[in-house]
Amino acid sequence: MSTIYTVTIKFKRVLTAVAGAARLGAGATPLPRWSHVEVPRPDGGTLRITGVPAQHGPDGTDHLTGEVTGFVLSGDGLPTVYVSGDNASLDVVRAIADKLGRMDGRRHPVRGGCWAYPGG
Repeated sequence: MSTIYTVTIKFKRVLTAVAGAARLGAGATPLPRWSHVEVPRPDGGTLRITGVPAQHGPDGTDHLTGEVTGFVLSGDGLPTVYVSGDNASLDVVRAIADKLGRMDGRRHPVRGGCWAYPGG
């Protein structure tokens, strides 16, 4: 049996790849790979958003596709969820799992490689 979590929020900030933040400008926050931000949750807890690698095309095409990022969402009392960032590489998924451990769920893809959150 799966559980569906729904959160309705107003987005004030966008987390994205470093290159994406430069293009998007004000309101976009770069989240380099393997770094994280912590966002207060309405229930008083904290949501951790970790930037993770992603790859749009075959190996060696990064110069064509540009920088891509995915996200891992976690927090006390919450499932750990991998948001792929439109990833096309199982090797990348294995590297994320090796570094961050077991995921309870996944979501594919996030259009544009951005994650919006209600931070200030």
